[in-house]
Amino acid sequence: MYFGVLACGADCTTGLLAMKMIESGTQKLSLVFKDFQANFLKRPEKDVYFICEDYETISQIISQAVQTGERVSIPVRSYAVTELGGEAVAEFKLTLSLKKK
Repeated sequence: MYFGVLACGADCTTGLLAMKMIESGTQKLSLVFKDFQANFLKRPEKDVYFICEDYETISQIISQAVQTGERVSIPVRSYAVTELGGEAVAEFKLTLSLKKK
């Protein structure tokens, strides 16, 4: 069951970051994840923190989707830790796909 919970956390972390950035702009974009890859490194035994540091990557794909009007996809990475600054318990790669509405 913890695989599913970690996968949901990765989806929310990356998706919410992208949605927040899209909402701060003036253009409406459709957001979907094209695919999902996960590496579960160790079973977490306490609270988990999800981190996505690909702010610049997401910003670039938003700009590209707005400029071209075409669907644009790019892989975005996130990871889960049990302590901030600690060793990752899981790593994720989600392909973010955006298109201007």
